[in-house]
Amino acid sequence: MNTNYFALTIGPIYATFAQAKKTRAVWAASYFFSWFIKQVLTKTKKDGFEIILPYHDDIKKSKFGSGMYADRIYFTENEKGTVKKLQEIIDVIIADLTVDISLNTIHKDKKTVEKFLKSYLNLHIVGTELDSNKLGVRSTSVLERLNQLLDNKELETNYSFEYDDNPLMNYLELESGIHTLLVKDAFDDPNKRRFRSLPEIASSSLDRLNKPEYKKLVDLSFKGTKGKQKQEYELLDELKKSSAFKDYFRPYHKYFGVLYADGDNISDLLKAVAQDKNDLLKFSGKLMEFAMLAEQSIIDYGGNGIYLGGEDILAFIPLACKQKKSEELQTIFHLVNELDAHFKNTLGKYAEEKKVKIPTLSYGIMLSYAKHPLKESMHIAHNLLLKSKKIAGKNTIGLRFQKHSGQIIECFIEKNEAKSRSWLKIQEYTTNYTKYAVKEKQNDILSSIMHRFKDDLFYSTFTEAAAANRLVAFFENFFDEKIHKDEKNIFLKDVRELSEIILSDYGCKIPNSRDILFTVLRLVHFINSEKE
Repeated sequence: MNTNYFALTIGPIYATFAQAKKTRAVWAASYFFSWFIKQVLTKTKKDGFEIILPYHDDIKKSKFGSGMYADRIYFTENEKGTVKKLQEIIDVIIADLTVDISLNTIHKDKKTVEKFLKSYLNLHIVGTELDSNKLGVRSTSVLERLNQLLDNKELETNYSFEYDDNPLMNYLELESGIHTLLVKDAFDDPNKRRFRSLPEIASSSLDRLNKPEYKKLVDLSFKGTKGKQKQEYELLDELKKSSAFKDYFRPYHKYFGVLYADGDNISDLLKAVAQDKNDLLKFSGKLMEFAMLAEQSIIDYGGNGIYLGGEDILAFIPLACKQKKSEELQTIFHLVNELDAHFKNTLGKYAEEKKVKIPTLSYGIMLSYAKHPLKESMHIAHNLLLKSKKIAGKNTIGLRFQKHSGQIIECFIEKNEAKSRSWLKIQEYTTNYTKYAVKEKQNDILSSIMHRFKDDLFYSTFTEAAAANRLVAFFENFFDEKIHKDEKNIFLKDVRELSEIILSDYGCKIPNSRDILFTVLRLVHFINSEKE
C-alpha cells in the first residue's frame, strides 16, 4: 500500500530581504513569510489535513513580533487534505493579503495586486509516494525526499524586479502605527504595534533608565519640524543632548548587534525520532518551546527577535544592556549563555532521552555602529555563522566588533568541552568588569595593555612567558608603574588569569588566542569608555 506525501515552501525570502531599506521593513519581510506559513498551518489544521511538521498541537503566537515558523510545511495526504485543497487555501490567503495591501497602500487595484503576488511569491507544492509497509514512512526518507524536491523547485525562483513598483515591498515598508494583518498578528498591545528602530535597540539601557523621558525623545525623533519625519538615528543625538541622559550616555549606546544562531547536529536527533509520529511531533514541540524561551531572553536582554523558526535565530540586539530590575549591565556573552541553556534544556534533554549526540548552537554576531548599513551587518553576521559551523566540533561564536572609525576586531570562541575553561573565564571576566562601571584607572590600565598587545614583539615575548609558566614575573616586570601598584594588581591579576587560560586552551599561536584575548579586552574597555 502506498501513501502520498506533499509539502509547501514559500519565497523568495533573501531576495525580499535585499530590498528592505529600514529596520521595520527587514522585520516585516521576515515576519511576512512566517505569517503566511502560520496561516496555512491554521487553516489546514482546521480543515482536517494530516500535518507532519511543523508543531501544530497548539498554533503558537509570538509575544514580541518574532517570526516563529519556517518556510516549509509537510503533510500526509488524506481525504480532507490534498494538494488541490492546499492550493485553494493558498488562494484564500493571497486574496486576504490583496485586500489588506489595497487598503493600506497606494495600490488600490486588487486584480493588479493579486496578479503581482502570484507572480512574485515562489509558492511551490511538491509530492511523493512511498510504500507505507517499508521502514521510513515517518522517517527522514520522507522529509529528505520532499526537501530534495522543494530544493529543486526553489532553483526555479521568480524575481519580480522588472516591476517599477513592488506592492509587497511598499506594504512591508509602511510607516509605524498602520495596523496591517502582519502587525495585528505580531503584537498583542495595539499601542505598541511597531518594531523598534536600530537606534532604539542600541540604546535599550536608557529606555530602562527613564522610560517616560525616553519615550518623549523617541516620539520627537520620529516627528521633524513641519511634519517632516526625521531619520531614525537622530534619536541618538537627542539622547546625548538630553539633560535626563547626558550623564549616562556612553559610546556603546550607539552600537547594535546582528545575531544569527543555528543548531549543530540536529539531524542526528531528527533521524532518531522521525520514524514515529508522536516522537516527531514532540521534536517539533521542543523546537517551538526553545523558540518561545529564546524570544523572551532576547527581549529581556534588550533586543528583538526577527526570526526564531526551528533551531534558527536572527535577532537585533544591543552591544550591552542594563537589566530590567537592577543597575547591572549584561553583555552579549550573557545572552549567548542563556540561549545555550534553553537549547540544552529543550532539544538537548530530548536528545539525551533518545541517546543521540547532544545538539549545540553556533553563532555569528556582528557588532557595529547604528548608522552602519544593516544589510552589510547581516551579511557579515551570517558569514561569521557559516565559519563557526566549519570549526571542528562547531558550538562556536563567530564575533566581529567594527567601530565607527572602521577598526575591526574579530575572533572565534569555541564553547565545547575542550575549550570550556576559556568560555567560562570569558563570561566571568566580562561580567565582573562590565556589570558596574570600572574605575577610570582600571580602564586606563586596560587601554595600556591592549596598546602593548598590538606590538608583535611584545606579544611574542608575552606568549613565550606564558609557555614557560612565567606570566606572573612577566606582568610584574612590564607593568611596574605606580598606577599598577596602586590598583594592588587585582585588575592585572584578572587579566593575567584570563590570558593564561585562553593561551592554555588555544595555544600561543598568532592570531587565534591573540584575537580572542584582544576582542574580549576591547569590548570590556569600550563598554566602560566615556568617549569613543
